[in-house]
Amino acid sequence: MPSFPLPRQALQGHIIRCLLSDNKYAPEDMGAASEFFESKSGKPINLATAKQVPVNDYEKERNNLDPNFVEAVKLLRRCGFINVEYTTKRR
Repeated sequence: MPSFPLPRQALQGHIIRCLLSDNKYAPEDMGAASEFFESKSGKPINLATAKQVPVNDYEKERNNLDPNFVEAVKLLRRCGFINVEYTTKRR
């Protein structure tokens, strides 16, 4: 884990954005996915805090990307997912 604090809601949003996109389509209907999560206060979370991160070469650009996005990619890669850094059409 990084040594700086990360807003958990944004991290969750980036994880969901990474998982809902594939090699052909950008993620859609993140609002429906947000229904499965709630904040500590019991309110629905807003996944819109995870803005789209355009990436051409993740390895070269990661130091300049949103730290929440980079953490989401690291986490998903450790879980065995591939190509999660491309959250828009990957073609």
